[in-house]
Amino acid sequence: MSTEGGGANEDKGTVEFIARFRLNNVPQTHHERASFERFEDRWYYVDGQMVPNKPVVHEGPRAGRNDPCPCGSGKKYKKCHGAAN
Repeated sequence: MSTEGGGANEDKGTVEFIARFRLNNVPQTHHERASFERFEDRWYYVDGQMVPNKPVVHEGPRAGRNDPCPCGSGKKYKKCHGAAN
C-alpha cells in the first residue's frame, strides 16, 4: 500500500500492506502498518499495528419505511428489503 523511509542510506522504514489468505477455506484479510530496521545489511521486522477497517458510509438518501423499495419490486421498503428476518 505504501512505504516510508527504508532507502539505501536509511536504517529504518515503515510498510503498510494488505495480506489476503484463506483460513479453513474462508477468505481473510490482514491490513498492517509495520516497522522494519536494517542490521548488518538485512531488514528485520520490529513491530506492527493493525489498520482498522473504515466504517461503511452510505451516500445519498436512504429509503424510509413507507417509501417504495429501491429494488423495484413495487412493495414498500418495510415489506421488502427493510423487513426484519
